Amino acid sequence: MLKIFFNIRHFKILSIYMKAIVLNLLHFTWCLPQTLLGMVFYLFLKLSKSVSNTSSLHSVILIRVDKLFFIGGVSLGKFIFISGNQFSENTILHEYGHAVQSLMLGPLYLIVVGLPSVTLSILATFSTKIKNNYFKFFPENWADKLGKVCNK
Repeated sequence: MLKIFFNIRHFKILSIYMKAIVLNLLHFTWCLPQTLLGMVFYLFLKLSKSVSNTSSLHSVILIRVDKLFFIGGVSLGKFIFISGNQFSENTILHEYGHAVQSLMLGPLYLIVVGLPSVTLSILATFSTKIKNNYFKFFPENWADKLGKVCNK
């Protein structure tokens, strides 16, 4: 009986490592365009001394940035960047939702999600109607759902 328990425990540990390996493999193959863009952006922010903290969330690297231009956060493959003044649980979950979209869409992510998201973010700076309803538009509402954001 003890031997069976021991083997089950090892299987669970092995499955955690296998999941991490598979997710990293996906980030550097299926999600390569956005992951490379995220790496370049991370190096730029690191060299400009804008990164205040890094941590991990599931399979992604969570990066807290002092100031992230005019946006609160951006998800690029394996990298999630969040501006210090927007760093909250809901923002983290929302950006994680974009990371899930990236895993689902692969190389189409930048066109299907990235372009509309950036466009919406820019439009929100000029229109209070869009700003007040930002998370009701595609792809933001989908990211909220995937990231399990609540209380918005």
